[in-house]
Amino acid sequence: MSNIVKKILYATDMSANSGYALEFAVDYAKSANAKIVLIHTVEPLSPSMMVQLQAHLSAETLKLKAQESLAYAQGEMHKRLDAFFGQFFPNQPDARNLIESVKVVEGYPADQILEQAEQCDMIIMGTHGKDNLANTFLGSTAERVLHRTRKPVLIIPLPKGKS
Repeated sequence: MSNIVKKILYATDMSANSGYALEFAVDYAKSANAKIVLIHTVEPLSPSMMVQLQAHLSAETLKLKAQESLAYAQGEMHKRLDAFFGQFFPNQPDARNLIESVKVVEGYPADQILEQAEQCDMIIMGTHGKDNLANTFLGSTAERVLHRTRKPVLIIPLPKGKS
């Protein structure tokens, strides 16, 4: 296994901590001369919610709404990236070029991160630990990724004093 990092998968949930983790990913990519693949996952609706929606909407309408949701998330991701690079790297216009691609996909976050990580050399993600006491310090998605990947993973914690 080569220790050279050429492509970083940066996984984001678009939470407050995601900016801290992205700043770290950009700095790491600059120092390693690597590119960043950014992924955000939109979780599918629960089966009970789907049953309720199917009672009121056609399959075609549901499919269209799902596509609109992904397109909206993709647009929001690009807006947040513009704001991020404007705030954290205002004098480095080339920093934005480190982002190779932005992917917004539907699925379960850990599964999608692991799937996308196959084409990358390392994973960088933030954590906020909101799920339960067992995951307080790590976060359930980060924990699932760590247990199931063979790729190096950098988990960027929320800075002290932030909620």
